[in-house]
Amino acid sequence: MNLIYWIAFLPFLNCFLLLFFSIFFSKKNVGLLGIFYFLTFMFSVYIGYYYYSFFRNSEYICIPLWKWMTVNNYNIQFGFLIDSLSLSMLNMVTFISFWVYFFSFWYMNHDKEFIKYFLYMNVFIFFMLVLLLSDNLILLFLSWEAIGICSYLLIGFYRYNMKNGISAMKSFLMTRFGDIFLLLSIFNFFKFHTVNFHTLNYIINNQKIFYQKDYFLFFSTLFIVIGIIGKSAQIPLNTWLTEAMVGPTPTSALLHSTTIVISGIYLILRVYPLFLSNLYIMYFLAILGSFTVLIASFNAIFENDIKCILAYSTMSQIGYMFLALGTCNPVGAIIHLISHAFFKSLLFLSAGSIIRYMNSEKNILKMSGNLYKKIPLVYYSFLIGCASLISLPFVTSSFYSKGNILYSLHYNHHIEFLIIGFFGIFLTSIYTSRMFLLIFHNNNTCVLSSVRFNVFHNLPLIILSFFCTPLVWYFISHYCFSLYIYKKINLFSRFYIELFSILFSFLGLFCTYCFFSKKIKNYIFVRTLLSLQKNFSLDKLYEFVFIELFLKIVFLLSNDPLSYIIDIFSDIFFYLMNYKLKLEYKNVLWHIKLFIICWSSIVLLLLLM
Repeated sequence: MNLIYWIAFLPFLNCFLLLFFSIFFSKKNVGLLGIFYFLTFMFSVYIGYYYYSFFRNSEYICIPLWKWMTVNNYNIQFGFLIDSLSLSMLNMVTFISFWVYFFSFWYMNHDKEFIKYFLYMNVFIFFMLVLLLSDNLILLFLSWEAIGICSYLLIGFYRYNMKNGISAMKSFLMTRFGDIFLLLSIFNFFKFHTVNFHTLNYIINNQKIFYQKDYFLFFSTLFIVIGIIGKSAQIPLNTWLTEAMVGPTPTSALLHSTTIVISGIYLILRVYPLFLSNLYIMYFLAILGSFTVLIASFNAIFENDIKCILAYSTMSQIGYMFLALGTCNPVGAIIHLISHAFFKSLLFLSAGSIIRYMNSEKNILKMSGNLYKKIPLVYYSFLIGCASLISLPFVTSSFYSKGNILYSLHYNHHIEFLIIGFFGIFLTSIYTSRMFLLIFHNNNTCVLSSVRFNVFHNLPLIILSFFCTPLVWYFISHYCFSLYIYKKINLFSRFYIELFSILFSFLGLFCTYCFFSKKIKNYIFVRTLLSLQKNFSLDKLYEFVFIELFLKIVFLLSNDPLSYIIDIFSDIFFYLMNYKLKLEYKNVLWHIKLFIICWSSIVLLLLLM
């Protein structure tokens, strides 16, 4: 198990080499450093095989790192935790990170800050791996904050554009808002005299009856949820994710598939017994996921930026995971998270190829027609990604992973959430098919770039396309159901769930043509819907509450209203004393002293009476 140190150390070694020896590295040498990510993935696969062979789901392994501090005989020690959850996430993150890193050599080849980009990416992935391996809340929170800083650097990578810097700052501040509540929750857990995950889960599982009516646990869990919705871009802290699309496209692939937006799901899974002891919080999770599925899908229908459409789709798919977690289906959330990571990274990498080929054009209404003839590999890769996003039946792994969530909703009698899940499939089918048809099958003409595709571009698209197939679903489901002690749901015994999924998918494809034909665009209800896009004006609400209101308060205080109040008291005092004083120097300190003397005199008179 000493290999676990190398999994975290190799990305850190990449960072060290790029930071201190960058002047000795050419672009080809930086490419050779990608072998470290391949080794990281191979080590994680070997550890997973070793754990699966000898421990199965009955054990966990804690690997100590160092003791951080001791307070009143309480030791806070950092370490790595090896169990079924961390290994599942570790294999997925290292695999996709390697191929995104591989793709970046082609995408960033002509960028002037080539070395700096890979330095940021290495730091980003390093802290994500530390987060996945953390054995306690404090180490997780430190790495949680570190990936927030790294995401700020990557989102604002093209800093010469002021808009990009503002977008990076917005994403940083909105996620920090949630982190405040997460930190409060961690402070609350010191009541148990531990922040270790397995110790906390053991205490909660064995004293669940005692804590069921404890408001302490309720608010601790609520604070965790508030902290998570910022990172996972759920309603109402979801507006930053579309702004984060200004960074390099491979960065967006990492953000949306394997790192920052899934870290919230991972934290919920880590302390899931805590959520099971708070049924109101579980229902709140499901409601958050439901609203996000609907609102994000609706916004994506009227969005024209290809990367923003994919960002809205990420919100929607994370909403399905929240829906699964809120209805006691953690395995369904894990499997859909892994399935989503594959097809979302494929979609973003394909989108990066399209944007480069279209001379950095992101508006799908302005893209050239007949692209499917000019870039066939990108066309088929994007088609497979879109089919997976729609959950096209029988040919994509996401059809079965999302079907797992839908069947669990039916099995547990959550009919209201099941209806929302089906409607989300319908909306997803609409915006995905609209995006695909406008990119590859419209009649526009524009100037195309002469970009050349090589093995760094083609191989990641081919590999990730394969991992969106049902063969991978079979392997992942078998692996996850073998590791986790949860009841396996037999999807194939309920064909009508699949049938309804198919019907809503194809109904969305049909409505795509109807809703966006020239005739129906003039209808009043469509104009009303268009006016409500862009997160239902949440940005305007935040601007009024947090900016305009704050500026009004600042303007009011800048006129020093306290001085007027003090002047009123002083005038009353001098009027009653019938004595006029000429103040040559009116300063704040003199008024405060006068105010204290007046009130002290009044209090003294009352005491004497």
